[in-house]
Amino acid sequence: MSAVLLLAYRRWGNLDLILDECRFAGIDRIYIHIDCGTSVEEIEDVARTIEKAIAYRQQWGIDIRVATQSENVGCAVSMIQSLDKIFLFEKQIVVLEDDCIPTPDFFHFIDESFREMESNAQIGIACGAQFAPLGITQDRWLLSRYPFNWGWGITKSQWALLSSRMVKRDKLKHFDNQISREEATYWNAGSRRALDGYTDVWDTLLVREMIRHKLLSILPGNNLVRNVGNDAHALHTNGEQLWTNFQTGNFTDAKSTPMFNFQFDKWARLQFFRISRSHLLSTRIRWVLDQVVTKPKRKPLHERIQYVSVDFNL
Repeated sequence: MSAVLLLAYRRWGNLDLILDECRFAGIDRIYIHIDCGTSVEEIEDVARTIEKAIAYRQQWGIDIRVATQSENVGCAVSMIQSLDKIFLFEKQIVVLEDDCIPTPDFFHFIDESFREMESNAQIGIACGAQFAPLGITQDRWLLSRYPFNWGWGITKSQWALLSSRMVKRDKLKHFDNQISREEATYWNAGSRRALDGYTDVWDTLLVREMIRHKLLSILPGNNLVRNVGNDAHALHTNGEQLWTNFQTGNFTDAKSTPMFNFQFDKWARLQFFRISRSHLLSTRIRWVLDQVVTKPKRKPLHERIQYVSVDFNL
């Protein structure tokens, strides 16, 4: 069974739920990266998260390796640097965040997906979340150009490929990558804001690189991860969101071969990411506002990464 990386912060109340599912699935090793808080209240919550992780390890005797930070480094640096460190020792990893509660079938799906990835080098990652209607997925696992990164898995070789240019300013060209001009603009604009520190995200950069390398995601026909990221500790969601607390189902389709689903791709592009021609104008306006009005929340991503190390030795 694959090892798990759990990115945690303030949601100490979710830790036992996630670790229980990992334990029930027979996970051998669990790496937990816990970022530092930025206020007294956040620091107290982070301390409870660390305590819960260590207590769980002592109670169940599981190989849980914890990494902490002395200052807040953010989501993007935490994810990228943790995976870089873990892949010095592992060949594949399952990634969860502290607002993602996996179902028992999630780990079965990821395990079967890794088997598919061994024989199909075009599959870049396996994603356990699914939000498209059953009329589109037909309750069958599928291949898509788009990932849903709320509970996912990746191999060492694919991470090396995707991360090699992740923090570089390499724009997608629509004619080279066989995507529309508005889609290239959408991913380039989102990546610029992530790289310049206006947003603290890594998934936009990952999608950009998957498109560049023409890699596919493998997804289940039913949702296998419940995202609870609309709580008081949310960083990127506010209030009740369409995709949070989404109903979960089962995975029973491992005997078939996942096929590319054109209908799903169209749904994801238009309904989930909401990519449209309006982005040709809105992204230009956003660029002007960023130059004149908006200030970056953090330093550029390539600078932040240089000064952060991750050691799973607690």
